[in-house]
Formats: sequence, structure tokens, C-alpha cells
Amino acid sequence: MSAEVELQTMRMELRMAREREQALTRRMDDYHQQLREVPVQIAARLAGENEPEVINARLRRLQEVTDSLDGGGSGASSADGTAGAGFDGGGDDEPTDYSDFGDVFTPGDASTPGASVTAEVRTRGGTAELKGFDEYVPSTIPRKYLTRTINQVMNWNTYGVSPCTTVVGGDYFITLVGAATYDPTTDVITPVSGTSNSGTPPPYTSYAISSDAISIDSNFMQSPMLTTLTRSSAVKPACSSFTSGYVTATGSALETLTNEDTDAHAVARLLATSPAWSSYATCGAYPCASATWAARTTGFTFAYGEAELRLTFAGMPAGWLFSAKVTLARVSAATSEVSVVEVQTYEATPDGGGAASMTISLVPEEAGYTYRVEGVTLLR
Repeated sequence: MSAEVELQTMRMELRMAREREQALTRRMDDYHQQLREVPVQIAARLAGENEPEVINARLRRLQEVTDSLDGGGSGASSADGTAGAGFDGGGDDEPTDYSDFGDVFTPGDASTPGASVTAEVRTRGGTAELKGFDEYVPSTIPRKYLTRTINQVMNWNTYGVSPCTTVVGGDYFITLVGAATYDPTTDVITPVSGTSNSGTPPPYTSYAISSDAISIDSNFMQSPMLTTLTRSSAVKPACSSFTSGYVTATGSALETLTNEDTDAHAVARLLATSPAWSSYATCGAYPCASATWAARTTGFTFAYGEAELRLTFAGMPAGWLFSAKVTLARVSAATSEVSVVEVQTYEATPDGGGAASMTISLVPEEAGYTYRVEGVTLLR
């Protein structure tokens, strides 16, 4: 893996860690503010609401905020709702366990006349590709490797007749030792440098050679033996015949593949090209905002994509904290089974004009699945 891709991968991990840290910091700051404001809001609401179930709902909300300040909060959230947490949040709420969050909020109901919410989605991605040297015996799902280590040191003499007592051509050699590398970003192979004098007439002048693989000479070497990660060859038995006489050789040759180029590396290279986001499009109904990491079965290319769901609110009561329960699910490409990954909590406080927004990021975690937003429940 090139230094550029390693750096890009590290930057992605650092960015995600910073976003999580910033989201948690904003959440704690907002909760402190909520603790100061919620009692006042409840007192104002209770002045015109005497139904016991309404009063109890407000009190439960106050208890939730207090518990969060004491470390009892859970889920991925952001104070202003603009920092998406993707699928790496810590949500631990059951999908239907909303009883401790008060009554369900519906935009435009009697409590919030004129309120509206718009859901929009955008995507980015492309085709990721594995690069490098092929396996010698392909795996069921083929793999690539970026380093091929070569160790070939051989010497041989040729003879006119058996039993190989009179040398016709002697002191031939080949020395090729080192690691050939494949740069997956540029597709450039750096070969191994060595020396040989094979085929030169007396005095057998040495010359430089360069190769990314051992050289199998059937005149004095046996057919190569292959495993998934190795290719090797031994010399023929002493005084073996070949097209121009007989040969006696010593030494061995071996190639070994290491430094696998994985699907994750291919994704990192794709993202390093900064694929453009699409324009936002309306999400008419859930599930929507899907992100897919296709699993390879043959070949070395696969589709990868990410998505963002943006919720934009208007006409909300200014300064009125509300929450969104976002159910994140994944669909197996092999079985079509849908399973809930987690339920994350996002929070936002409308500005003076009653506007607020939330952005939910979908970043696939595993190949062979499509990740999507299964549903959003708004709570006050």
C-alpha cells in the first residue's frame, strides 16, 4: 500500500474520531443549556396543560436530560443536528422503545401549526479495484498482493556427452534476490535487479538483469511448483539432457507473495480521488438514503457508495429542543434479509426563525450489504 493511501486512510480515521469527539462535546454543552431551559419551558407549558399524561411526558423529558448529564445518555447525537455520525455511533435504544421520550411529534399538528420537514438524500462513490500481483493458484475469491519477494541463485555447467566429465560451457550463473513491488496508485512495478551470464560465450561475461519474477530455464530447471502464494523451481538432476547436450546445476529459485491489497485498501484509494457528491434529491418515503458495499465473488472490481440524509425543518417553535430517532438497517445482498444495525438519536434546537436541520451519514461497514435509513421518528 502506497504512503499516499496509508495517509488517506489515517486521515479518514482521524476525521471520524474528531467528528465523534466534536459531536459528544456539542451534545454535552447543549444538555447543560437544556437543563437550565427545560424547567422554564415545562412551567410555561403546564400553565395551559392540566392533563396528567401531558405533565408526565414533560417530566420524563426533564429526567432524560438530567440522566444524560450524569452519564446516562446513549446514542449518537449532535447539539445542532448537523454532524452526522454514520454507522459507528453508540446507539443502544431498542427500535420501538420510545416511551421515555414523551409523545410523538408530527410536523403540522396542533402543537406546532405550520411546521414542516423536508428529507433529501445525496450520494457519492464509484468502482473500487484491487491491484497487484496475481496469486499462483487463485483463491475462491481471488486476491492481489503488492510485494513479490524473489530468491534465485543458480550455477550450471554444460557438457557435450554423458557422463558429464568434459565441460563444454561452464560457470554460468544467475543471481536475482530482492523484493519486486507494485504501486496500486500508479500501476508501476519496481523490479528486482540482479546479474547473470547465461548464454554468453567464453569468457562468460557478466551482465545486469532486472525482473519482477524468477526466470525458469527449462534447460537446467524443473517445471515450477505452485501454491497460492509461492512459485518455486529446483534444478534438474545431475547430468540431465537438454537440447544441446547435458547439464549439471546447483541452486534454487523461489517467489513469495506478501502485502495483500484488500477491498478496504481499494475503497481508500477510491475515496482518495474525492468522488463528487450528487445533488440532493427528495426522499419521498422510507427506507431511503442507501449506501452499498458490494461483495466480490469473481474479478477484482466492486461497487462502493456512501450517502447522506438531510432533514430540514421550518416553522418550528424557536428554542424548542426536539429529537429524531433514526433507525439504521442493512440489507444482505445474499439473502435480502433486513436487520436493524442501531437506532441513533439526533437533537436540534430551532433558531429564532424556527429553522433547524440534521444530517445523517451512511458509511458501509461490511461488504455484501446495503445500509439505509429505515425510518425517522420525530419526538418532542
